[in-house]
Amino acid sequence: MKKNIVLLLIFATCGMHAYIYQAIVMKKWHQNLQRYHYFIGLGDFHNKKHPINAEHREQLQALFARMDKNNTKVLTEDLSVANSDGCFASNGFFVNSRGGVLGGLTETCRNFGVDADNLEYRYARVCALGPVLNNLKQNPFNFPSTCKIRIGDLTNEINNELDRISLFQDDSKLNSWYKEQCKKIEQKVCAFDWSSCTDATVAEYLSCAHRPMLPFLNRLLTFDAGLLDMKIVHEIVKNKQVERVCAIAGGSHIDRASKALKKIGYTSVFQTKPIFQRATSIDVGGSARAGKKPQAISLDALQKFF
Repeated sequence: MKKNIVLLLIFATCGMHAYIYQAIVMKKWHQNLQRYHYFIGLGDFHNKKHPINAEHREQLQALFARMDKNNTKVLTEDLSVANSDGCFASNGFFVNSRGGVLGGLTETCRNFGVDADNLEYRYARVCALGPVLNNLKQNPFNFPSTCKIRIGDLTNEINNELDRISLFQDDSKLNSWYKEQCKKIEQKVCAFDWSSCTDATVAEYLSCAHRPMLPFLNRLLTFDAGLLDMKIVHEIVKNKQVERVCAIAGGSHIDRASKALKKIGYTSVFQTKPIFQRATSIDVGGSARAGKKPQAISLDALQKFF
């Protein structure tokens, strides 16, 4: 088996660190290439404090070090560096998402001599909403980025991705799925009534928003998650000339991407089952929030797939 690999790394939250709690490996036989094409998906849980972050990052770095760098492509979604279009900030503001497993991983790959492209696009939204999300008791007008970045900046980021996805020409089943997902996202954009307040700052928009603020912010930050799903799937099928594509993303992205791949003939090879347990102080950073959190997994079992 030739060591041709595309490694797709997704950082799907605004500055949160993550640990890996789920792994999915799928394959599809390509008759014209006379070999299987592999998808390796690693689902992460976003957490700033968990000590497993450092261990998982070290294990990923070990994979980078051993890869055939002449036949390896890394695609990242990394808020901490410029994306493949050269975008990095919004209105002079940028996101520092370094640390944990995924922040800054684009540069880490390049430092190992691995070719890496960054697919992130939500710079304006995270710059504007991140400070409010992390300081819910403060007035949105207290944050410079929230006062300077406008709703039009947020819509432009999304519309640019919708336009890009409209040009995808993959499997006919995937093309239908792309159209369906894009339509859903467009409907959600309309529900936020952004078209009537394009010139308003994010602070002005939030001052008129429905309360409570936390669930509203979460919706604003995640309603277009399907864009990430589609970009993951498109990069997988586009790079079938290499043997392996690996995606590291929020667990929901990995799950939805794997379901889309099943539509076009990918079958399961290996899969871990997420194990949930009651959250402790180490899981929630010392807060008293209740709930269940997934257990981190070891990446040792994945060595054979690389």
